[in-house]
Amino acid sequence: TCALPIYRARYWRAALIGAAIAGVLFLAMLLTSGSNVRGTSWTGEFYAAQAKAFLHGRWWIPQSTLGIEGFKHDGRWFMYYGPFPSLLRIPVVLVMPGLGAQMTQASMALAWIVAVVASIDISWRIRRIVRPDAALRTAECWIVGTAVLVVGAGSVLMFLASQAWIYHEAELWGCALAIASFDLIVAYLV
Repeated sequence: TCALPIYRARYWRAALIGAAIAGVLFLAMLLTSGSNVRGTSWTGEFYAAQAKAFLHGRWWIPQSTLGIEGFKHDGRWFMYYGPFPSLLRIPVVLVMPGLGAQMTQASMALAWIVAVVASIDISWRIRRIVRPDAALRTAECWIVGTAVLVVGAGSVLMFLASQAWIYHEAELWGCALAIASFDLIVAYLV
């Protein structure tokens, strides 16, 4: 147990090497779908409009913004996507209102980081449960780095990077928050 901090540092170093390689591949895929930093797709305004609605103390969004991608209730239009990406846009909409619709790729990259870091953290927690006093060998470091590379660049996360639009952004955040939730559940149980 006295070597535990050294093992943890080596484990994270191996995992972060795998994450760095996966991150390059993920960003390459994300940017091949076209940068939305200078422009935006017609769906890019959805989360920005919802963030602006939140700032005005309401949930509904103008139907002209949603088109067919919303539902009507009591004469008002609502978006059927979860609000989390909209909440992330609130600070940006406050400071630079026009930039909120151009945050899809940045949001997707942040979701990927959350998913990968949570994956690394949960795997470390599980290792501590299964092999609490076992030495961290070089072969295990290679396996950890490879596993993180597969999670970051060989899973559904990579497919979701293929299109920078809110449909994939919502799914990417769903994956990231699910993995982070499981990580926190394991942390609580431990």
